[in-house]
Amino acid sequence: MGISVRCTVYEIVGLLLQGGIMTKQNIMIAYFLIFSAALMRLMPHWPNFVPTVGLAIFAGNVLGTRKVAYIIVFGSMLISDFLIGFYDIFWVTYLSLGFIVYLGTKIEQTVKSIVFGSLICSLIFFVVTNAAVWASGWLYPTTLAGLISCFTMALPFFGFSIAGDLFYTGCFFGLYSFLTRPAEVRIGVNK
Repeated sequence: MGISVRCTVYEIVGLLLQGGIMTKQNIMIAYFLIFSAALMRLMPHWPNFVPTVGLAIFAGNVLGTRKVAYIIVFGSMLISDFLIGFYDIFWVTYLSLGFIVYLGTKIEQTVKSIVFGSLICSLIFFVVTNAAVWASGWLYPTTLAGLISCFTMALPFFGFSIAGDLFYTGCFFGLYSFLTRPAEVRIGVNK
């Protein structure tokens, strides 16, 4: 018996509105993040150069409550996975991203912390998801040699993951920093 996951955009917004935790502006930001992250996974891109980990870090750190952060990250994944197709160990990917949302709540909003946090989260995602691929036994034997082979074959993709995670984490935090400044500062008007 399988678990049915049915979540519409209307339900996501309803969850965001519970308890008055989000303003209309923040709801629009949430919509934008969900759909832009889902769209970027669907567009042609370098292997693993996607906004998912960066979005998880940013959402955990900045967006309202943890509930909102999880909805945004899982919402973007569900939409794109529905279109791309689910895979045997998708739940490991989701659990990893959930943990990264949590880690995002612990990262200070300084450039050094954000870069270091992004690198650590890239490593966690790489280790957890590739260990799950190995443990599934469908590509590599579940032996020490299979584990070494799995991680060796995954290394070329890890560079793209790090680059994508740093790029998108920087974009999310940088854009947020820019947009949350007063308009006078953004356009360089002195009072």
